[in-house]
Amino acid sequence: MLEIQQIKPFNTKQFIKEFTAKYPKIKITTENVKRELVRYKDMVYRCYKPTHKDFRYYGKRGIKVCREWLDDKALFIEFCLKNHSYLDDMTIDRINSDDDYKPKNCQIITRAKNCTERPRINGDMPKFRFYHQYGGLYEFQYAIKKGFHKGTLKERRQAGWTDYETLFIPRKMSRLSYWQKIDKGLLKPHLEVFENSFSQNALNFFDDKILKCPKCKRKSLTFNKSIGAICEQCDFIVKIRSV
Repeated sequence: MLEIQQIKPFNTKQFIKEFTAKYPKIKITTENVKRELVRYKDMVYRCYKPTHKDFRYYGKRGIKVCREWLDDKALFIEFCLKNHSYLDDMTIDRINSDDDYKPKNCQIITRAKNCTERPRINGDMPKFRFYHQYGGLYEFQYAIKKGFHKGTLKERRQAGWTDYETLFIPRKMSRLSYWQKIDKGLLKPHLEVFENSFSQNALNFFDDKILKCPKCKRKSLTFNKSIGAICEQCDFIVKIRSV
């Protein structure tokens, strides 16, 4: 990993004093600065530390941090805070995803906008779980809204559950039990299912109704209760059932 030598030492209290004098209308706290220090560390690690979980999306692709920010983290923190990164759910985003982290190529935007509106080029960006059709919520937010433990949905996905099963099977109910109740008519399936976690396009499916395929645009999409939505003209499939 690159050894980063900070030319200027960083002092939180001194930084807040100087920042407040420069931007008197922006009120920041020690916690705001600590959050930006964590953001800075994460940015550097994903660009220069091969063992970081997101290194393949950044450092492996040649993404670097500009010398200005590497030499003086205060300049990075100032950039973030003056662009209101202290507000909830804000993140740093590279405008050109093939270019480096530098002032001219970075902006502070909401995570929702970052995950749903930016094009993903060459596999850029880790796959945030963001459910656009359900109030624009992240997975942990959706779990809280539905009354699940914050890690339940992730555990379901890792166990091989489909997105549909992950979101809609009630608490403390197994996949097998849920689908048995669907088959017996004791429960009704939900009328929205995701193509995948990024599509932002929900499919309404009904028995014996042919729908327009979102991939080939033909009216050739049918619903198979044992699998999901299947296009008869192309290879598009929305798998909602895993058992």
